[in-house]
Amino acid sequence: MKKIIILATAVLLIAMNAQCETITIVADEFCPYNCEPSSSEPGYMIEAAVEILGAAGHQVNYSLLDWDQAVEEAGAGKYNAVVGAAKEDAPGFIFPEEPMGGASNAFYTRKDDNWTYSGEASLKGKKIVGITSYTYDDKVDALIASNGMYVDSLEQALEALLSGKADILPENQYVMSMFTMKNFISDAIRKAGDVDGGESMVYVAFSPANPKSKEYADTLTRGLKKMKTDGTWGKLIEKYGLSF
Repeated sequence: MKKIIILATAVLLIAMNAQCETITIVADEFCPYNCEPSSSEPGYMIEAAVEILGAAGHQVNYSLLDWDQAVEEAGAGKYNAVVGAAKEDAPGFIFPEEPMGGASNAFYTRKDDNWTYSGEASLKGKKIVGITSYTYDDKVDALIASNGMYVDSLEQALEALLSGKADILPENQYVMSMFTMKNFISDAIRKAGDVDGGESMVYVAFSPANPKSKEYADTLTRGLKKMKTDGTWGKLIEKYGLSF
């Protein structure tokens, strides 16, 4: 009898271990969507993914990586997913049905600059600073390439803007709000209009190279729907100063 019990326990443990997998998620920092991994607030998308996938028996490992590298290597199967991706950012990836919020870009200037975006013509003659590996829209990308500059981070982009090396900085509105608030420079810049194109939905996007990606995406969809129904989602995004 003891042998039967031991054997049954061993089979159960093997089955549980087979279901419990480590899911690796990578991206560049895009706070409040995904923030510093070691922080008590690693980003609302990370917190949601950890809660939902953890409840399904999985462990989530999240780390920062250059965005282009993250998409390329997750696409090849080295990592399980990227976070903070719109569908056009990661073609071919497996997306949950349920998005994790929206992302929209705006133009920012120094506080003492009264320029306001009023269409493509208003950008002519302006030096725009963009972040390497980011895309904005076709006309903004073309203007940065012809009469602008690229830097490696939002911190460097803001330094260029505030020092006068650049006139305009396009950036995600939630990211800019979070960054400038944390660095006490909210009063140094102003929003000067929305980038054309409206809002894009953002997701945790799973690798097309992993046969279990559809299963992970479906798990996330079910969990997100539950969080949005029971109020957990609202409390989570409120913690990050969001309300969508």
